[in-house]
Amino acid sequence: MITDDWGDPVIAEGSFHRRIPAGLAPESRIAMDAIILCADIVTCDWRRLQHGLLTIGMETEGITPLQRADLWGAAWNIVDQIHLAREIARRISSSPPGPATQAFLNDTKVTTLVRNCMDHIPEMLPQHGISKKQTPIFGVLNWFFWPNPPEYPYFGFSMSAGSSASTRSWIVKPPSDEWLRSPLHGISLQSFDHEILLDRLVRTFRIWIAACDPSLEEQVLSQLAEYAERSGESFEALIAAIDQPPLIKMEITPSEEGEPRN
Repeated sequence: MITDDWGDPVIAEGSFHRRIPAGLAPESRIAMDAIILCADIVTCDWRRLQHGLLTIGMETEGITPLQRADLWGAAWNIVDQIHLAREIARRISSSPPGPATQAFLNDTKVTTLVRNCMDHIPEMLPQHGISKKQTPIFGVLNWFFWPNPPEYPYFGFSMSAGSSASTRSWIVKPPSDEWLRSPLHGISLQSFDHEILLDRLVRTFRIWIAACDPSLEEQVLSQLAEYAERSGESFEALIAAIDQPPLIKMEITPSEEGEPRN
């Protein structure tokens, strides 16, 4: 069972992001389409990762190679897609970015650092291989699991990637009541001397999309109103056709309330 917002989509079904792509100019539509697809892929892989960990439960020693690969595939897909969304946001946002966008860029910087390391594996491999830590290239996956809520104990797990993979577990005391609302918590990926808190990363992506949503709707509707006034067309008709091929060239940036508009 996945509780709280762990299974919620990064972009809610009622989000304005779900309506606008066909109403944008091609340049803007391509960028927004990419961010939306990144968010949906993150949603799928976040659910897939949680489902995989819940299925394994306490039986980590019996995990198959394909189950292990599925966990790492989901974890690295989340990193890759948020890195891509971050790079798109960095290029299309206002300058300087508004507070929500800047917070998103800051809080997801680790995805770019790790992704850059992965892109330079051939050059880094000799150095990585002789490092004291001897960590696998795909890293170590950590998580906390509560097998029998509301009874204790609460377990921590650490699983390394690769054919020589190992798993260790230990009993922990939940640091806060928040942890007791979900059987899973603290899912993280360690790689190239960086730790990526995946649950926090997904939540950060969701918060940024939600912060941009009202401003994005406001910008689209404002530009439609201006176009209706200039062209003499019905504003209501333009609204009704917002999901149709673009009527006008719109320049939309993922800003939030109170920051500069392009």
